[in-house]
Amino acid sequence: NNMTTLTLHVSRSLSRSWQPGDEILVTRLDHDANYSPWVLAAKDRGVTVREVRFHPEDGTLDLDDLRRKLEGRPKLLAVGYASNALGTINPIRQIAAEARARGIAVLVDGSQAVPHMAVDVQALGVDFYAFTGHKMFGPTGTGALWARREILESMPPFLGGGEMIRTVRFEGSTWAEPPHRFEAGTPNIAGFIGLGAAFSTVATTGAASLPFGVGRIIAGATFSLGLVLVVVAG
Repeated sequence: NNMTTLTLHVSRSLSRSWQPGDEILVTRLDHDANYSPWVLAAKDRGVTVREVRFHPEDGTLDLDDLRRKLEGRPKLLAVGYASNALGTINPIRQIAAEARARGIAVLVDGSQAVPHMAVDVQALGVDFYAFTGHKMFGPTGTGALWARREILESMPPFLGGGEMIRTVRFEGSTWAEPPHRFEAGTPNIAGFIGLGAAFSTVATTGAASLPFGVGRIIAGATFSLGLVLVVVAG
């Protein structure tokens, strides 16, 4: 599952409890993977989507606009750690603290941040953190989602079949414990072996320490002998 698919899964599961008149927040800095899945889910549930603006002069998120819109007590805030277009790094720890103080769940698209910085989801204080594998030199179609266990335990599955089942009965099935509850069917085994190799490569080569805008990735390809990573500074 890549970032888009992961966001789709979370949005479809969370939105089952949304009611007409509820709100969710997205930002204009975000990649479409953290935008369209929420818009589609909101449309199906009659929920209002509100956008947080950004400052066009420097590409930073408008935190005053964010605070105003958090006062409406939206069900969720979807925000990116770093912008794929501008490289803006959002103050996620501060944003998450302000949102969660109001009882608002926070999902972070961390795809652009994972290759460039160490990420401590506990320290950030978010509820969900997702990223896509190819942004950190792994195979396409891979990614990962971290979420607070108490939230996962309260969420119904979106897709059914395979390992997500505990028991199957005509009268009603029961679901496996998280995270297996959300892993229907056979996973992309080969892809996740490649993602593991990408993690190891980033950890051992120090590629994660490359600042935004300093390094330019020319090629990242997975071969049977391991991950080949070519980085040209500039």
